[in-house]
Amino acid sequence: MHTDRLFTRLALSNLAIAFGEIKTLQGSIAPLEWLDIANANPKRQQEYVAGRRLARKLSSDLSLMDKPLRRSANHLPTWPNDRTGSLSHCDRYCAVAVG
Repeated sequence: MHTDRLFTRLALSNLAIAFGEIKTLQGSIAPLEWLDIANANPKRQQEYVAGRRLARKLSSDLSLMDKPLRRSANHLPTWPNDRTGSLSHCDRYCAVAVG
């Protein structure tokens, strides 16, 4: 998995921000996460997988435990209690911030 760090001036010990190409961020995600997206179209599944994999990588970089990042009823990420973050994507890239 290749990710590029953004905003190196914000390299705080409790904040990680990165982006990567959606096609390079593909792979497995937690079964609970997959339940949230199993019926979506393939493009949406790829976007979702990219965001979850990048969020998981950044959480690991911050030494946070691996926990599923579920989707709420209004389709927003439900961040685990020990972190917060933001996910965004366009047609080609996905960007994630975890703190």
